[in-house]
Amino acid sequence: MAADPVSRLAAIDIGPNSVRLMVVEATREGSYRILDDHKETTRLAHGLAASGMLAQEAIIHTIDALRRMKSIVSGYQVDLLRVIATSAVRDATNGPDFVVAARQQLDLDITVISAVEEGELSYRSVASHYDLSDQHVLHVDLGGGSCELVFATLGNIEEIVSLPAGAVRLSEAFLTSDPPDKGELRTLRRKVKKLYEETVREPTFLPHLMTGAGGTFSALASMVMRLRGLGERPIAGFTVNRSEVRHVLALLMMLPLAERRSVPGLHADRADIIIAGVAVIERLMKWLHINRLLVHDKGVRDGLIRAMIDDDLVRAHRARA
Repeated sequence: MAADPVSRLAAIDIGPNSVRLMVVEATREGSYRILDDHKETTRLAHGLAASGMLAQEAIIHTIDALRRMKSIVSGYQVDLLRVIATSAVRDATNGPDFVVAARQQLDLDITVISAVEEGELSYRSVASHYDLSDQHVLHVDLGGGSCELVFATLGNIEEIVSLPAGAVRLSEAFLTSDPPDKGELRTLRRKVKKLYEETVREPTFLPHLMTGAGGTFSALASMVMRLRGLGERPIAGFTVNRSEVRHVLALLMMLPLAERRSVPGLHADRADIIIAGVAVIERLMKWLHINRLLVHDKGVRDGLIRAMIDDDLVRAHRARA
């Protein structure tokens, strides 16, 4: 017999590229069942690197998406909703204004989490799905505005660093030609290397494995599946080697945007930022001599839901004590 549900929970993650909602039914065993999983691409970080501010049009799109998601949450009569925002709102000078607008217009309380908290939630998610207890791992959460690097050994986090090297940010700053020329890619690579060297101290270990969360990783896995002739299959746990990452990057570099939108396995709304995202993955694998990438199809939202469930179980235990 299935365990009685503890509660219905909902988490909304406001990222630089998209807003994602997950509604779940938690159980007393600490697991959950997904009731709804909804995503809207709002490009909140569009123009942020150049202006330092969230564009008004992007704010309007995001507020509208949040309004629809709040309506979905209300329909499920959830017991607890948490809304978090990551690098776009964290970095923008008018980020606090966006938070106030969401509260005034939608009665939503948004928590702007730090880069370290973002990395912790993402790693919590991947570690709950795969046994990493005997491996040295670099977990990468690659979003539109930033790239969180989590160095973990034998299941324990050693260091979390954040690079301002998200797919949207880098695409807008460096890849202006269509298709991008090799000089632009070299400049992008040099920039990412500089950011990496300035931010990451010498790792105490070389990772055996990279795990990756975020839309770029999911798109990469889908494209590699098609290139292998595997068709469409679940992304979770799919592994990619470094030579395949290099091959996909070289293929994408040859295609103008209109043709990238038709690449098998790549969603059209990610075609304009995919090159920058794959380039970051390829460089990290090269620099750290990592040959194997495990793609995780969840991330910050899953980690947040798991944290909420743990908190719920602790409260329930204390109530019974």
